[in-house]
Amino acid sequence: MGFDINAARARVSSFDPISRIRSRVSKLDRTIVEVVRSAIDNLPKYEPKSHSVLFPDGAAPLENRFYSKGRELVSSINAARARVSSFDPYSRLRSGVSELDSKGQELVSSINAARARVSSLDILSRLRSGLSELDANIAGPARSAIANLLNEESKNHPIVLPGRAAPLENRFYSHGGFMGLATELILDPNWRGVLRFSESGVYYRCSKILEKNGINIHSMPEEIVSPKCIEEIMLALENTATLSAFGCIRAAASEEYKQEDKPIIEWDIWIDGGGSNSIEGSRIIHGNRRSVVLGRIKGLGRHLLYTANEITNVHEGRNPAQWKASFQKAIYMFEKNRAAEEIDLESKEYEQVDLKKYVSSFFLEIKSTYSTSEDVSDFVSTLRRELSLEITHIASFSQSQVSVDIDGVTPIYFRHGVWDLPKYKKGNVKATMFNGSDLIHIDEESGGYSINEDKLAALHSFRNEHPDCSLGFYVQETDINPLAADLLIKLANSETELFSLGFAYGNISATTTNRWTVGYGGGCQAAINRIKSVKAKKLSPLCI
Repeated sequence: MGFDINAARARVSSFDPISRIRSRVSKLDRTIVEVVRSAIDNLPKYEPKSHSVLFPDGAAPLENRFYSKGRELVSSINAARARVSSFDPYSRLRSGVSELDSKGQELVSSINAARARVSSLDILSRLRSGLSELDANIAGPARSAIANLLNEESKNHPIVLPGRAAPLENRFYSHGGFMGLATELILDPNWRGVLRFSESGVYYRCSKILEKNGINIHSMPEEIVSPKCIEEIMLALENTATLSAFGCIRAAASEEYKQEDKPIIEWDIWIDGGGSNSIEGSRIIHGNRRSVVLGRIKGLGRHLLYTANEITNVHEGRNPAQWKASFQKAIYMFEKNRAAEEIDLESKEYEQVDLKKYVSSFFLEIKSTYSTSEDVSDFVSTLRRELSLEITHIASFSQSQVSVDIDGVTPIYFRHGVWDLPKYKKGNVKATMFNGSDLIHIDEESGGYSINEDKLAALHSFRNEHPDCSLGFYVQETDINPLAADLLIKLANSETELFSLGFAYGNISATTTNRWTVGYGGGCQAAINRIKSVKAKKLSPLCI
């Protein structure tokens, strides 16, 4: 509890010692006067005629002497009264309080000065500036060491890293439909309004995720700093039409894309398993792990996948026709807002938006493991015929599923890491991609990032063995920090001949990178890569 100088001043002001002393002196004065007068009245009366007693040495009679003593006493009292009158304790107290007040003001000034010095010391800015100047091999150790110590709860408090990586020149498709830009979209009030208009269900899911993390979607902070919240927002917006529209608009304004280049948008697609391979029965969504497991059972899997339940989330996805309409709505609303024109939400004017003006083509990753190569081929033809969409790539973790010959379509074999490439077999599929995080070496002592030169050499050997096979890689945007992203981007830019497909990055690196994310791009595949790499060493020199 602090000292309240104003309260002390009030108490001092109300304390009047002068009045109290004067009252006591006045009372004492009256008492002495009464005593003196009573003594005088009781003195014996001398009659000079009957008592002709003379005082020696011409001294005054006793009565005169007594009066003289009384006068001396009264004089002393008056002198005491004068001294009391001249004594001003209130003034002395006021002087002390004034001195105390002055000392207090000096203390307050010192505190304010200290506060000003603390305010001017921008530690965060200095850390950012310092980290941005560090090479990945220097800053990486600190970042990785901290990341290894973090558990699920402490992930909400990572250190701050630079928010930008090098521009990606050797780019392939936009992984997850620009899923790395998810937090940028949700922080933009204009695009939140677009999302609410074009995909209200996704907007509602995002608002619930934010609410769970203590954020009100109607009063967003300047930045989302919780890695867990960022990951959930990314997964909610992954593959959505509005996020893809947002990414296409950002790409058009970015130096990473040449003016004539347009993004290739990836769809994680679950093809209708009812035998018709229809557009209406298909879903665009990544799907959770349980969806992948159940998807292996064609009959039972399809029933569970497309029925609302708490086990899988495939039913939350949109079919290709709905996705196209939502993309057109998002672009329509954005362009109207930019031109400050009135928006007619009831009209079908958005249907006039031409996708080819914003999207180069579509990349289909087949998620429905029950789909055959014939299903895939038939589905691509249906998309082209009914929706006039340009499909240029199909991919799957099952090589046989995409072993089809479709005019203008490149089939791609997906693998988890470098260790997984020996499973590639020569045939119709002449391209393969893997998780690029498997190329990152983490020093066990320092935690620093670097490219695994042995694995890189092994990839060159793979290309020599399979000269007709194109290589590329991707990462999990929910689990990559700017330092790791920068390292892989520079690798893709420098090894264009080796990685002829390029880096499928779901972000615009020169614009922004999620600096609050923890990891180096492996996601759930990182654990698989660590385990399998050890076992694979016994099987192939490729997996060093």
